[in-house]
Amino acid sequence: GRKEEKRMDPTHRFSTSWLLSPHILLFQRIFFTLYALATAITKLFYNDYSLSFLTELTWAGIFLYGLFASFNTFAYCIRGRSVFGDWHPIFYHLHRFLYTTITVYPVLVTVVFWNLVYDGVKFKSTYETWINVTQHGINSLYALTEIFIPRTEPHPWVHFVPLLCLLLLYL
Repeated sequence: GRKEEKRMDPTHRFSTSWLLSPHILLFQRIFFTLYALATAITKLFYNDYSLSFLTELTWAGIFLYGLFASFNTFAYCIRGRSVFGDWHPIFYHLHRFLYTTITVYPVLVTVVFWNLVYDGVKFKSTYETWINVTQHGINSLYALTEIFIPRTEPHPWVHFVPLLCLLLLYL
């Protein structure tokens, strides 16, 4: 319980913010998570979903991270401590690695799409405009909010090896 929590996240960096109260941080995370879910459902409705693209995998990661980050922040709001003290430490490390992916890959996806993929031609439909702005712009907005609003620490350098390996598997 408490002993593991001190070792895994002693100051509740994943559950608190230097700028927002825990309740407002929770609201912001729930909002982005529901937006990610609505985006996925809309893409399924349009039969426009493929996990073969880094964009889609990144958006799935944003949803999964948002879901767990919202749960963890909710637990902090209710109990005054995160769930990491109650769970096996591997979940903390997995959460921390997922955090690394959702703060690195979206920026990479945004830069690659707008500089290399997008040809400057107006999108064909409102849906196409919305989905491209969402998945190649709002994804980075989410990443930036998770970088600058919570009190998370910088990424451990050890995360960049598996991060690069995952990227190389994609290519």
